[in-house]
Amino acid sequence: MTSPTGSPPAWSLPRIGSCRGCTVIVLAGVLDHTATGDLAAAVIASAPACAPRVVLDLAAVSFCDSSGIAAVIETLRALHARDGRLVLARPRPQTRQLIARLALARFLIVHDTLETAITSLSRPARS
Repeated sequence: MTSPTGSPPAWSLPRIGSCRGCTVIVLAGVLDHTATGDLAAAVIASAPACAPRVVLDLAAVSFCDSSGIAAVIETLRALHARDGRLVLARPRPQTRQLIARLALARFLIVHDTLETAITSLSRPARS
């Protein structure tokens, strides 16, 4: 994967696993403009094709700006197009505050722990 500028992205997916029917993806590094386009493609490639339920673990994300949040929204839309769901787990306070400042808490569901994130995906989706 390369960023729109042709350089390697500043983020990676060092671990992908599953738990109770959910795909748990650890995202690490810097989540900024280098994630545009590639993040959604990487997550979709890692998740089941039909109705994927994905937890994006952000604990190892050292920095996230509005471009990074836009890449997460793009990922959410790509999963919704496949009747899937996405929740975020363990973001740093700066990322959580950015989501709140951008008034995206209604769309980006954030959990303090992996356990609560996984449990939330085992319940029916809220409308």
